[in-house]
Amino acid sequence: MKRVFLAAVLTASLLGCGDKKPESHEFTLHTDKDLSPAQIETITNAAGALFKQCHALKEYLPDVVEHNAKIYDAKGFSESRDFGWRQFVEFDFTLSDKPKVVPREYYAAGHHCRFRVSGDEVATQKTPCAHLCMGAGAKVDGAYSLYIGKAVDGKPSSRPL
Repeated sequence: MKRVFLAAVLTASLLGCGDKKPESHEFTLHTDKDLSPAQIETITNAAGALFKQCHALKEYLPDVVEHNAKIYDAKGFSESRDFGWRQFVEFDFTLSDKPKVVPREYYAAGHHCRFRVSGDEVATQKTPCAHLCMGAGAKVDGAYSLYIGKAVDGKPSSRPL
């Protein structure tokens, strides 16, 4: 595994926070060895899209103990069929055994939340992970997975699958 250091800067415009200063959230991602500069850029851009669409995720980063990212060809995955994706980056976040900020009801089985990102679109398979992404007001209604599409009028469009 190779380690790639990413600084995800969430600007006030992304957060819709008006006069607040931009926040910087830095973390180290574990990735495959020998990534090309283009692959590193793909992962960096996908991380930015993840935090843009999953506005609540930044609050829970203190309870994420490991961050992994991998680029996949979408052929053979449901994202190809369901969303027309050709490629995606999967972020696998391992949650702490003793979370301090993640609410119990958001705690995913197996301590993993996986988010798949292509362009500005995000998909996740676990309801607790959808809550980590969308926050307390998330309306996932027991859905198995959540899709967050391209932003419309500055707000991401989301739907349970």
